[in-house]
Amino acid sequence: MINTKPDVDYLLELVIGVEAGLDNIGSIISDAEKNHETDDENLEMLKSMLVQVEVEFKQAVDKLEQIVDPDKPKDNTSSLCKILQIA
Repeated sequence: MINTKPDVDYLLELVIGVEAGLDNIGSIISDAEKNHETDDENLEMLKSMLVQVEVEFKQAVDKLEQIVDPDKPKDNTSSLCKILQIA
């Protein structure tokens, strides 16, 4: 039988890596704002992209938690989000 359940450790590493990437993108945007290194149109585009990635990331975290603990009731702020300090 083929194991179709994802490797949770791999998914967790992936989530943590993406979270670090989001922090870096946020820092780049913040630095660009402070130093006026980009025009407003590009900055707004970057911000909207970051917001969309964050939404998708949080959805992925919720899915990962459901894989880890399928019996856990879904709440607005997941424990994994709290651990990763993104909630």
